[in-house]
Parts: sequence; C-alpha cells; structure tokens
Amino acid sequence: MSKKSNSQEDLNQDDSFVLISSNSLKRLEEKIDSICQHLNGEKPNSNGINGFLSEKQAMEQFKRSHTWFWTKRKAGVLQFSKVGKTIYYQQEQLFKLIESEN
Repeated sequence: MSKKSNSQEDLNQDDSFVLISSNSLKRLEEKIDSICQHLNGEKPNSNGINGFLSEKQAMEQFKRSHTWFWTKRKAGVLQFSKVGKTIYYQQEQLFKLIESEN
C-alpha cells in the first residue's frame, strides 16, 4: 500500500482550483472593491465602465426619468448599447445632450 505525501493530502483536502475568464476575474475584483469601499464608508465609483453608464446610473447622476431616456432614444437623439437587459449610454454624449437642452 503506497502512502501519499503530506503535500498531496493537503491539496486534496483543502485546495481546489477554479478556472474563470479574465473578464469574470475583473468583474469580481470590481465587486470586491465596491464592497470594501462601502464597508469603509466611501461612496462606490459610479463613473461607469470605459465612459459608459448604465441607464440606472445615468438616471441617478443626471436626475432624469426612465421616460426621458426612452423619449431621447426613440427620437434618435441619444445613442445607446444594450447588453442583455441593461441599456448603456456614453457619458460624454449625455453631458452634451443635457447641456444643449439648458
């Protein structure tokens, strides 16, 4: 009967490996950072990703309703991207559009 080495026993008992994509790892790191900021009493970063804001973030930041965004999309004035069920807007374009209305 062969006996396993201690390091092999430890690996089999305590450690397991999981493969995840680099995108999933990045999202996980962002969520962990957000949780840490929240626990430290800091406001999480709401700048969006690469200059894009979700509609929810844009509604909060620009104090506009869902209907306002829908109307601008329908009129073709506001470009958007949709990923799954989430709509994203370019933050710079939103600034220009709101500035032009004022």
